[in-house]
Amino acid sequence: MIMGRTVHRLLSGGAGAVAAPLIFVLCMSINYALVPWVCAAGHPMVLHGVTFTAALLIGLSAWLSWRDLRQAESAPSEASGETGSRVRFTTRLGLLTSGLFLFVILAQWIPQFILSPCEP
Repeated sequence: MIMGRTVHRLLSGGAGAVAAPLIFVLCMSINYALVPWVCAAGHPMVLHGVTFTAALLIGLSAWLSWRDLRQAESAPSEASGETGSRVRFTTRLGLLTSGLFLFVILAQWIPQFILSPCEP
């Protein structure tokens, strides 16, 4: 049973390291695919909705990594051993990666407010 919890903590803590870049790529791909429809229909707020949703999902992955990091750090160090070090590493990696990609999403959202997607 302990092995199952450890594997779960490793996967959930490190999920931010995988989920954040994946969400970023999906956001950029969806936004690029929607530009012709947005220009034809005249609904630029759809692009903002996609970016906002991506920022929320990355924020959620950061929160999950932070929660798992707090649980890993509150566990007794002699009981967790080497596996505890791995869990702390993966949760920190997930938290930092999520933070980086949240910053990137927000930085790339700024031009959406300034520039029109329909300009030639």
